[in-house]
Amino acid sequence: MAVHTYGNVPLIPSGFILLLLVVYLSLYIGAFTYLTRLIQMRSGLQTLLFAPLLWVALEYLRSFLLTGFPWADLGYSQYLNLPMIQVADITGPYGLSFIILLVNATLFRVLHQWSKRTFPFKEAVITVVVLLGFLIYGYVKMGVVDRQMIQDPR
Repeated sequence: MAVHTYGNVPLIPSGFILLLLVVYLSLYIGAFTYLTRLIQMRSGLQTLLFAPLLWVALEYLRSFLLTGFPWADLGYSQYLNLPMIQVADITGPYGLSFIILLVNATLFRVLHQWSKRTFPFKEAVITVVVLLGFLIYGYVKMGVVDRQMIQDPR
């Protein structure tokens, strides 16, 4: 355990600290699922619109509340996807988290509607347009950077 190894905390208390951290961080996922379902039931909104915003709001809150826990955001998982992460210069990791949740909420809607023999066309189009916008921005940004490096290779 890192608290024991690097913090010189005895093994038993470091295990308790780790358990507290796990419980604290799991509260955000629990809050997300509870609030998502509550909003669906009370307002009738579909997850596509508010789930990504709610997730990003909770990630933002987590990064500041109780001295903050600003790592392990969902957007950080895209670090190898160079065209996608270019938009982080505008949105930070929260924009990447938003698009990941948007794509997943759309996939959920498609699979959920599959059994009803319908297709959520509007939601799919919105998601594809936003995703393409992010990717086009990334490829354009990478192309501009590559041309600048060729002209001035400092």
